[in-house]
Amino acid sequence: MDFLDELNEEALLIIPNGIKTKILKYIRSHNPFLNVKIMSLDEVKRKVVFDYDVSAILYLMKKYNYRYEVAKILIDNMYYIDDKLYKTKKLNDLVELKKSLVSTGLLKEEKLFINKYKLLDVIVFGYDYITKYEKKLLGNFSNVKIIEKELGNKLDRVVYKFENINDEVSFVMKKIMNLIYEGIDINKIKITNLNDDYRKVFKRYSKFYNVPICLSTNISIYGTKIVQSYLNNLKVGLSFEECLDRIQEEYSLINEKEKSIFKKLVNITNKYVGYDYDNLLIIDAITYDLKNTNISNEHYDKEIEEISIKDNIISDEYIFLLGFNQGDIPSIYKDEDYISDAYKEEVRIDYVSELNKLEKDALISFLSRCDNIIISYKQMVGDAECYPSNLINELGYSILEEEIDNSYTYSNELSRLDLAIVLDNFIKYGIKNKDLELYFSNYEIPYLEYDNEFSGIDREQLLKLLNKELTLSYSAIGDYYKCAFRYYASSVLKIGNYETSFMQFVGNIYHHILECESRDGFDFDNEYLLYSSKRECSAMEKFFLKKLKEELLIILDYVREFHEKTELISILCEERIVIDKSVNDIKVSFKGFVDKILYKEIDGETLVAVIDYKTGKPELNLFNIIYGLDMQLITYIYLIYKKKLFSSVKFVGFYLQKVLDNEVKINRNKTYLELKRENLKLEGYSIDNMHLISKFDSTYEDSDYISGMKINSSGEFGAYASVINEDIMNELILLVDKKIEEARDGILNANFFINPKRIDGDNVSCSFCEYKDICYMSEKDVINLKEYNDFSFLGGDINA
Repeated sequence: MDFLDELNEEALLIIPNGIKTKILKYIRSHNPFLNVKIMSLDEVKRKVVFDYDVSAILYLMKKYNYRYEVAKILIDNMYYIDDKLYKTKKLNDLVELKKSLVSTGLLKEEKLFINKYKLLDVIVFGYDYITKYEKKLLGNFSNVKIIEKELGNKLDRVVYKFENINDEVSFVMKKIMNLIYEGIDINKIKITNLNDDYRKVFKRYSKFYNVPICLSTNISIYGTKIVQSYLNNLKVGLSFEECLDRIQEEYSLINEKEKSIFKKLVNITNKYVGYDYDNLLIIDAITYDLKNTNISNEHYDKEIEEISIKDNIISDEYIFLLGFNQGDIPSIYKDEDYISDAYKEEVRIDYVSELNKLEKDALISFLSRCDNIIISYKQMVGDAECYPSNLINELGYSILEEEIDNSYTYSNELSRLDLAIVLDNFIKYGIKNKDLELYFSNYEIPYLEYDNEFSGIDREQLLKLLNKELTLSYSAIGDYYKCAFRYYASSVLKIGNYETSFMQFVGNIYHHILECESRDGFDFDNEYLLYSSKRECSAMEKFFLKKLKEELLIILDYVREFHEKTELISILCEERIVIDKSVNDIKVSFKGFVDKILYKEIDGETLVAVIDYKTGKPELNLFNIIYGLDMQLITYIYLIYKKKLFSSVKFVGFYLQKVLDNEVKINRNKTYLELKRENLKLEGYSIDNMHLISKFDSTYEDSDYISGMKINSSGEFGAYASVINEDIMNELILLVDKKIEEARDGILNANFFINPKRIDGDNVSCSFCEYKDICYMSEKDVINLKEYNDFSFLGGDINA
């Protein structure tokens, strides 16, 4: 980089993004007053030819009904064409598209840039090669100097051969540890040419060796729970602001990973604020961005970094180049671009064969210049066979079959794991590893023994992970009381499945329509079409959506009929309520979303009824509240009461309404519609006050709307009427508060033991648990609980 010392006048320095940090560091230490503009070739291209933003993509999407990725590919290929007539229709169509974008001002040209740098020195440095198109681009400047990388003198190399990827990575890790013990700065140690198979192994080994390794990540934020929740809310028609607000309410956003994902989500959202386009089009665009935005790497002050071979500067670094296998190195281009080889002559860009030669020559040049490099390849990945790169023979490199020296180790944990592996091979397959006796004489492991007991997590470590903030809900607390380890896996480790199934999607549609039903201007057909089009459905799913739409109409008629008869005419839908349950210096929030609250102020009191829509088969058992289970409905009462949502509140009842229960029992004396209406009756508890109930349901004496509600000939509630007195309701509210605090304290104390519950012989915890394959629950873990059939657990004379 000595050329930088010789620059005295203003210049444009064109370098790859990957070496900008190195260049800036060099300038600061050698020539801090250097007057130079630093850009990459891609940035120069956008200045010289044109630049564009999301506006251009949305324009093509709307006008020509393109998908986002198609519109972007078309615009990116417009850089290669001129405003002229080509022989090929495909190129001429691209010219016309480009003209339409130019005429609307969506391709931004910056004339001032060329005017400023046209006659100044332009230096191109750090690139392994310059393509035909890039040379044409640089032709816009008068004084261009390309500093090419010269071929080095390191032409004789040894390539290490390993049986499998684990042996290869193990060899590299031991070499790295040797360098560290020799005093080599860890920041000068680099690894390169990794794919996801290698990254998985390195991630595991870095923990074994306690060595920080910063690996590139190809993991998109799209699959995270936060992003999926955001998209689901966006698809039901919520505004950007509402979607982001809900994320902040639903997630604590306390650790750096969650904060980083949310920040990226906000940045992507801001790109689309203010555009008046169809909601489907905007969602398609945002989805593309989310899928192409990766989770950020975690960096350390001292770390081993994964680097790219291409367009890089290697000086005194120690390089480990793994995976020197055929198909992996050198990189191979295929004729898959929008402008294929058949049309490249017209636009004067490199053919695939020319690009492949450039890649190969650049790799050879890189290998010849590295003073400290170790090259290796593997023969197997799992059951797949791998072959060495053809470059080994072509360059005359020698192959050395290296055996891992296990007489010393930097990781006792890894050695114990290796002992288990060689014991498996010996006992199961009769294969005796040469190091079996060495491992066996130095380590003891509980082989063929298994203890599934949760070994625990340090409380301070947990609080640091939570950033001293905790958000709870009835479902999270329900998971904790069902099994503390289930909560740990779901809410702390967050290893659940985030994909929305078809039935969950249908449930979301039903909830959305029922929420919108009471709004002014509600249009059922439009709302249903808008939401159902959010998912790409199979032919079978489309058939069911059509049938389920008919079912939903029956539900709406039933709901509207009830609204006309109840005196509780005021409605709150999807009401979000948050209660502060902080303790000491730890912020704790308990939140809930109530599907529907019906209320009215009568004689100085606000009568309130709560309805929660259910699309599955809900359990309603208030007697399990003593164990922190089945608390949903009473939790809604608790939230309304605790938040003081109404003054002088009187709870008339709390109910579930099964809106997606298609199991209709045959009854020849009733029509299908009558049977459906029977299924839609509210299931839950009503206050044992007939006067108050009558305000909610005028048909309560033989109710058309509340399941089991009937007044017998003696003027008393019938045998099947589920009623509850005010004293019991108040006691249950206090009990809910207690169970929330118990769960909060257990979580904050890191009590995450495997403890599923069994009530009267019925395991209420493990059914449908998606973590049962990793907890290995055994009989010793199960906690047997007494079954209650009344409210005697409340104590005193309170009973039902």
